[in-house]
Amino acid sequence: MKNSIRNVEIVFSTSLRIPKSKRDENLFYYEIRHDDECQGSPCEIASIVFVNHLATIATSKPLHIDEFGFVLSDDEQMEVENVLYGLRAH
Repeated sequence: MKNSIRNVEIVFSTSLRIPKSKRDENLFYYEIRHDDECQGSPCEIASIVFVNHLATIATSKPLHIDEFGFVLSDDEQMEVENVLYGLRAH
């Protein structure tokens, strides 16, 4: 599945934070944290990111995350980078 993470479609991404009042109620929103070295590499997905916010994504189905989110594997980092930086055709 193209433009996905853990077999869940990523509908769109933005570098902005999306206020709850502006969110589509049919989508699921997550924030991506970048690495501590500030290289712009996605390293974690969570419901909310306070420090090192890189992007916000919306998915078609919920991701199975706990209250702390999850750390991205190397392959998942590449998938997210492809979506965020437009390396894949939409």
